Amino acid sequence: MNRTPTDAEKTRQLPWIVAAHASNSVFAYLTFFGSPFILMLSLLGLPKTSIGALMSLLPFFGVVSLVAAPYIAHFGFKRAFVLFFAARKVVTLFLLFTPLVASHWGPRGAFIFIAIVVGVFALFRALAETASYPWSQEMIPNAVRGKFTALDYMCLSTAAALALVFAGWVIGDSENIQPFMILVAVGLVFGGISVWCTTHWVGGEPLRDAQSRPSLSQMWEPLRDRNFVYYEAVVAVITLAGGISAFLPLYQKDAIGLSQSVVVWLQIAGLAGMILTAYAWGWVADRFGARPVLLIVVTYLFPLPGILWFMLPRYSVWSTPGAAFLAFLSNAFAMGWALGTSRLLFANLVPADRKTQYMAMHYAWMGLIGGCTPLLAGVVLDAAKHLSGHLGPFVIDQYSPLWAANAGLIFLAAALISRIRTGEISVRKFAGLFLHGNPLLAAEAIRRHGAALEEETRISAAEMMGRVKSPLYIEELIQSLHDPSYNVRHEAIVSIAHMPPDDRLVDELAEILHGRHPDLAVTAVWALGRLGSTHALEPLRAALHSDYPMVAAAAARTLGTLRDRESQALILERFQALDPDSALRTAYAAALGNLRCRDAVPDLLAYVRQQTVRAEETTLALARIIGGERRFIRLWRQSRSDFNAGVAQAIGAWRSKVRRLRPPRPELDLPVTRAHEHFMAGETDHGLEELRRLLVHIMYEPLPEPLPLILGDCAHMLEEKVGPQDEVLLLALHGIGVAFSYMLGERSSPTPAP
Repeated sequence: MNRTPTDAEKTRQLPWIVAAHASNSVFAYLTFFGSPFILMLSLLGLPKTSIGALMSLLPFFGVVSLVAAPYIAHFGFKRAFVLFFAARKVVTLFLLFTPLVASHWGPRGAFIFIAIVVGVFALFRALAETASYPWSQEMIPNAVRGKFTALDYMCLSTAAALALVFAGWVIGDSENIQPFMILVAVGLVFGGISVWCTTHWVGGEPLRDAQSRPSLSQMWEPLRDRNFVYYEAVVAVITLAGGISAFLPLYQKDAIGLSQSVVVWLQIAGLAGMILTAYAWGWVADRFGARPVLLIVVTYLFPLPGILWFMLPRYSVWSTPGAAFLAFLSNAFAMGWALGTSRLLFANLVPADRKTQYMAMHYAWMGLIGGCTPLLAGVVLDAAKHLSGHLGPFVIDQYSPLWAANAGLIFLAAALISRIRTGEISVRKFAGLFLHGNPLLAAEAIRRHGAALEEETRISAAEMMGRVKSPLYIEELIQSLHDPSYNVRHEAIVSIAHMPPDDRLVDELAEILHGRHPDLAVTAVWALGRLGSTHALEPLRAALHSDYPMVAAAAARTLGTLRDRESQALILERFQALDPDSALRTAYAAALGNLRCRDAVPDLLAYVRQQTVRAEETTLALARIIGGERRFIRLWRQSRSDFNAGVAQAIGAWRSKVRRLRPPRPELDLPVTRAHEHFMAGETDHGLEELRRLLVHIMYEPLPEPLPLILGDCAHMLEEKVGPQDEVLLLALHGIGVAFSYMLGERSSPTPAP
């Protein structure tokens, strides 16, 4: 059996991975993979086709992984990686003899010599990376893969930036090849450090089990995986689109007019873009998945830098700052691509038990495409070297076909990515996450949450998330819901109430309904109502049966707010079963009003009659049942400062309605006029007498139920002076206004649609 390292072991060795990658990035940028190497080849007088051929050797040898992978799996991933990783550093030593070869055999001899060195280096590199890809899946826990990869990129990019500062200072504007040899020597020192760091990595044991070690025939198995094939097609298209990147230093030097040192230092701006955006991209990929990140990057971001490079002013005072900005932008977007593809490959597409054949196929394919890309780009550049002209203010030259291909291939890649199915969040929903709330404030809220350790700061962080209302920090809100502090949990529930609906938040709140804190459960019920999600109906219906009457009453109120007709019968039954003096009856009454439950009207009227204090919620419930809630609230507000004046104002509004009735109705017009006059004069008792007379007349009109019942009961309560008189009067006034609307034909339905 092959032993898999534990997560604890993996976590302990992560610093060694960072150290190895950082030191190796210095080696890479000072030798084969930085702009100094391209500038050195140009200084040797090599044509662009030859430069492209040399650059193509590095990825081309990746095809050997298909043959080598089974043997490497048997030999041991760690053993093979360290061996060939060290061997390629030894081969790089021979670059130091380039000046000697060039002085004796000229550019052609130098080309052949460098080609041999690059070829052997590329072979050892391919064998080392064939071992590293399956091993990488084993070394890093998937739960933190995105964030760790981002941190790793930040560290190696910082190291590379420092290396490039040094390289630019050493090279300057020298036309001599000797400064480049200094860079190679320094790079070799850091290469040796990186080899030593890799010996501390864990895992990578040989696959002794014959079933887990693939045969050569099994190496083709990944081609039957639809998602993997589309992924490789996408990466191939993007690689081809980046064909000009190998020659970007020459484009910057020859076409834009930048000096050698500036060209080298431009890579620092690019690395700054990677460093500053890496963690954000990693966090997004871990939180929302790789596929939506890739679609956003490829569809909306990648085309922009290529277009702007083509439009960049040449030999201008703006050339250097413009190139620095584009280098920053290009690499910031490229970081999103790198982290997205890495997570998609390792966490979504490659099965752990078949990692050898998948990774070998991936690396071989990338080697083939990566090798063809600079070779083709070099051929195109040499073929188009006489191309010249203008497109408006823009220059057409030998690089223009590559920029055009860059834009077209990127859009093709976007179409291919959409065919990859991973079960992650959709792109539309992912993009929508950034349209709700302020994403910058959301980032600040996430930062505060992570830094908050005291109860006050944790409460403040939770409160801020409620104000910003961004779905980007749902995980942080859920963490706050499980905070040990009651106050933090309560604040998190209140904040969730202000969020856009989300099923995960609904499920978390539903768990609280069954907890041991009924006060938190009541707040959670209210929050579920504020979210307004139909996903909340089932847990709220279950809460009607809670052991805590207060929670059940709150659930009834919220179900009424959500217009859950399925719960209506049970809510009415609970209302009728409660003790007449129970304060919880008000919550059930409010729910029945929101549900427009006509069957509840007799019980609600009886409840109003029993009250000795204010009963605004119950009278509002009755007003909702007969319709016209806005009119009732307007009436309630009018009566707040001066009750009699508000009542008089409401009655005065009826006078024009009564006079529009046909045939004329003097038996209605007279009590309306008199009631208005009495209330205007402050004669409340006389005004009430006229209103009772009006109620008796109207209740016998052909009005839809339950309006006549409510009008009649209000008349009796006003006459007998039972129940809260002010609320009963407001309900009566509202009912009369609704009745006049029916009599004038302004209303045709007894209740508005809920």
